[in-house]
Amino acid sequence: MVLLASSVPADVIQKLSEHYSKDDQHVYMQNQIIPEADPSSFEVITPFSAKDKAYVFLGQKVIPGADPKTFRFIGPEVNVWGVSMHPYAQDLESVFFMGQQLKGADPKTFRIIGDGYSADATHVWKDVKQVDADQGSFEILGAFYTRDKRHIYFHQQPLQGVDVRTFRLLSDCRYTLDKDTVWLYRQVIEGADAATFEFLVHDFAKDANHVYIGRKVLAGADPATFRVIDHEYACDKTKVYFRGAPLPGADPSTFTPLERGYSKDSRRVFNQGELMPTADPATFEIMPWGVLDATQVFYHNEVIEGGDPKSMKLIGFGFLRDDKRVYYQGKIVPQANPETFHPIGDHEADGDNDYFTDGERVYCLGRLMSGCDVATFQHIKGAYAKDKNHFYFQGNTFEYQNEIAHRGKKFEPVDAATFEVIRGWEARDKNYVYRAGQIAVGEAPKRLK
Repeated sequence: MVLLASSVPADVIQKLSEHYSKDDQHVYMQNQIIPEADPSSFEVITPFSAKDKAYVFLGQKVIPGADPKTFRFIGPEVNVWGVSMHPYAQDLESVFFMGQQLKGADPKTFRIIGDGYSADATHVWKDVKQVDADQGSFEILGAFYTRDKRHIYFHQQPLQGVDVRTFRLLSDCRYTLDKDTVWLYRQVIEGADAATFEFLVHDFAKDANHVYIGRKVLAGADPATFRVIDHEYACDKTKVYFRGAPLPGADPSTFTPLERGYSKDSRRVFNQGELMPTADPATFEIMPWGVLDATQVFYHNEVIEGGDPKSMKLIGFGFLRDDKRVYYQGKIVPQANPETFHPIGDHEADGDNDYFTDGERVYCLGRLMSGCDVATFQHIKGAYAKDKNHFYFQGNTFEYQNEIAHRGKKFEPVDAATFEVIRGWEARDKNYVYRAGQIAVGEAPKRLK
């Protein structure tokens, strides 16, 4: 059984720090007893460490082998899981990292190197693990790379075939090279010329002969004229490249990346690397709701048939309208009156309203709902709605939904007085639980929370 401080009268507990407290019988760490601690000799060292006459504690746990008389923290504080603390400590006989003893470490010659590395006169450690490296010449290069006089290490593992003397990291710290070889992390880039190899930006690099994306040669690219435009686009004297592949027909001398994946040159417009064949680059414009040029409106790469760019406006949730029509996801909404078309209910408060009307018809996600009663139609929440005759989910009646799910079984009609949407696609009335408008047979409505 764990005894908590809350079971002890508050007036007998002495608060020692933000985390430690004690009474005459026990010491507590965040209200939980530290069974080994002696309250009479207990003292706080740092916010998360303490000692008594017999032990040193990190949090609630005893640091095995630590001598409380000579124990001290060494080195700078670091942020560990959002808490500032000293990871290293020592006493006369031992060295500790995060409460664990570094086996064989000599406190007299121990030194902190950084990034979790440390050494004494004979050994090197990464955290508490001993590394097979020469401590006298060991140094951190950066980005998981270290070296000594014999080896280059990546994540404490020696790289094979490396010339230690000429090895260096390029500016991104992913590419490395020596006098003969180029690597991306631990993998050799075959055929790369170390003498001329250079990192560009993002995933691009080049040498005198090739352009590279990672370890892959960008076929046909001219390294002498190659330049990176942004994280997706690059070009040389003859081609534009999108995500590492040539963009057919694009003119590098006039090419310009735009917003939201669009780009253009003097003759063409592209979306996510695909040609928009009829778009006019001279008048092409990106709007908050989509894109257009002087004569056309587009949904993604497709022309919206009959769309008027001069009068086109956003309604919301995939709907657009111009002076003549309403459109949903680029398709004409049949028979909809653009002058009166609007969401049913409080569209902004609902946030996920699927239902719209023009006063004479009701639409769900751009689809005309036949047979519903427009005068009494109400949006309930999300995909649920009702009129005087039916309840609906995503524009389909519950009767239709349950015929699909239950094939001819008879159920009580929806009880309008008790019907409520609980969350998402789940709803209930006094008789049933509904998921996506279908009755969940056997589930009790009262248990749905």
